[in-house]
Amino acid sequence: WDNLDWGDERWIADTAALESYFTLWAQLLAQMPESEAANLSGALFRKGNDYPRMQLRLLDVAEYFWRHPNSPFRSEELFMPVLEAIAAAPGIDSLYKIRPRFQLTAARKNRPGTKAANFSYTMGNGGCGTLYGLRAEYTLLMFYNPGCPECARIEEYIPRSEVFAPLIASGRLKVLAVYPDDDVEAWRSHLSQMPAGWAVGHAPMEKGGTAVYDLPGIPALYLLGCDKTVLVKDRPLDVIEAWLVQHTDDK
Repeated sequence: WDNLDWGDERWIADTAALESYFTLWAQLLAQMPESEAANLSGALFRKGNDYPRMQLRLLDVAEYFWRHPNSPFRSEELFMPVLEAIAAAPGIDSLYKIRPRFQLTAARKNRPGTKAANFSYTMGNGGCGTLYGLRAEYTLLMFYNPGCPECARIEEYIPRSEVFAPLIASGRLKVLAVYPDDDVEAWRSHLSQMPAGWAVGHAPMEKGGTAVYDLPGIPALYLLGCDKTVLVKDRPLDVIEAWLVQHTDDK
């Protein structure tokens, strides 16, 4: 981007070219330490402070790459500095900052290193449970939908995993699967298909700025510590599995 002509607005219309360059950049950033890459993602957008139209166009591309649930580059750590740069950009009208500011507020919830927000859920037997009521060294919190193919893959994989299964069997790891939407009938009809030993609940999550968890996509996976500190936030299952391998193999 060093030679990018921010004043050449042909970039705004040439989606294919812009996404081609962004793909190469996203690939490079994915190979770097996340904190270093985050500095670069925000710095690019601050460079364009005199060109608000280009900033907003690049924001669209960054959102697709770093926030879209199906993007292989999805990364809240890289997207947050972009949102911060847009929120502070002097040339962008406040109207165009409403959505980025909302997204930034949502992204700041339940950050790694902070305590996960507690919530209550309804169990299949009609009883109630809470996130903090689960006692274990680790908690895998999974927001899911009954008809979600990726959720089904995870439900199948975890009981057979050489990493997850022993931790669950020993009691060190508990899984809490939560259905966050409103179709109670669909949730109840799927309960029998959930893996044995999992805590499964229904907890409708409010939509909008008051939601305690930001769920841009389903499934959403969080790994929590014994005091419910967020260790890994909304990352693919293989990332969480690798974290557990790194931090539990000596115990």
